[in-house]
Amino acid sequence: MPLSAKTVKDRTIKMAENITSQQIEDINSAPAFSIACDESSDVNDIEQTALLCRYVNSDGPQEEIIELIPLKGQTRGEDICKAVMTCLQAKGINTTHMVSVATDGAPSMRGTQKGFVTLLQKSLDRELLTFHCILHQEALCAQTFPPNARR
Repeated sequence: MPLSAKTVKDRTIKMAENITSQQIEDINSAPAFSIACDESSDVNDIEQTALLCRYVNSDGPQEEIIELIPLKGQTRGEDICKAVMTCLQAKGINTTHMVSVATDGAPSMRGTQKGFVTLLQKSLDRELLTFHCILHQEALCAQTFPPNARR
């Protein structure tokens, strides 16, 4: 017997909720986790930041996208920090085990006074290890060491 479109939609939503719930439980039970934020624009030129989380559980290292956060035209460090902290709190992610943050290196992310990383550390009232996003490091390595030069 075929399922109705409503039944399929309802089951899909329920599965997504279960996956998200398990994801948050895994992050909160990890002894340490890190976040990565990558600022970009969507197909409609709306600024957004991809919030990813990296942690280790019994299945090994994990990397999960937590949210694509729309920034509503504002890409200042304060706006990004507020959006990320609001997202983490809304999802119930405990930030006490956050040990590092990776970004794309843009000035709004890395600024010494009002950059996202500085403001995030202030809002958490502690220092974090900071890194440039691995995607950008891979691209840099690919440009620096082209495939035909590695032989």
